[in-house]
Amino acid sequence: MRRKKTENPTPTPLNNSPSKDEKIGDRFEISITLNNLGKVYKTKGNLEKAKTLFERSLKIQQQIEDRQDRGVYYNELGVIYRLMKDYNQALEYF
Repeated sequence: MRRKKTENPTPTPLNNSPSKDEKIGDRFEISITLNNLGKVYKTKGNLEKAKTLFERSLKIQQQIEDRQDRGVYYNELGVIYRLMKDYNQALEYF
């Protein structure tokens, strides 16, 4: 019997990672996971989903006051807005 091929399969561990980290309470790890997921969605061309994930990641970075990584996340959002051709918004993040 052949398995039916799904259009866009998403591995379960990626879907569960933020929830697992949220239970542990490690906001830094949550932020990194969300940022990595955002990069995956950006690469796949799903810019809206990537933007949402980068925004969530940045919000956590602001809460934990991790200034070093925060700049990277601002840049990621700038790139997303540039790809969406929203240049004025992109300038806000660069």
